[in-house]
Amino acid sequence: MLKRVYSLLVIVLLCLIVVGPSSAQADITIDAQEPFTISVPITVNEDDAIGDTSTEGVIIPDAEGTIDDNSTRGVTVVRPGVVRDGNTQRCEVFLNWAGSDIFNEWRFSSCTVDNGSLLSPIVYGRFGWTALKVPASSVGTVRIGVVNIPVNETTARVKIDGLIGYRISPAPVGWLSAPGISLPVQLISQGVAL
Repeated sequence: MLKRVYSLLVIVLLCLIVVGPSSAQADITIDAQEPFTISVPITVNEDDAIGDTSTEGVIIPDAEGTIDDNSTRGVTVVRPGVVRDGNTQRCEVFLNWAGSDIFNEWRFSSCTVDNGSLLSPIVYGRFGWTALKVPASSVGTVRIGVVNIPVNETTARVKIDGLIGYRISPAPVGWLSAPGISLPVQLISQGVAL
């Protein structure tokens, strides 16, 4: 008898475990005609790290695109930019940086420029593995490439994966890596934001 009670209790608990979470889900309706963006803050908490918590030689971007190099406490801000050629679809994609460290080369594994929509994404251009040699500087801009973006669009999302920069000063000299950048960018036309 006691065995049957335990069996019945286990069955009831299993049913509650399976049915409970599904009944707690909210109904979400998304209008497919309206594009939307979900903003997710990026936080790095060194206290939660597992194993080796050393971040030497690693660039850690925060939600604003700021890059903090924990080995020297230098800060470099790396942001993409898009400039429209007059009133045409032709747009140039740039990588901009400014900070306390001096870099002379940037590399990335991929760069995608799209409309930023999660429901109906439109890719304007893709760039594969790229190495960009630049004059040694703590502030600069380098052209990634050219894409065609419809004239009626005023923003685009630029996603850069596998970004690394070669720091030549201060020591230690070497490659610093960033997890990636995915930011909405305001298109600039003839030096004026659209």
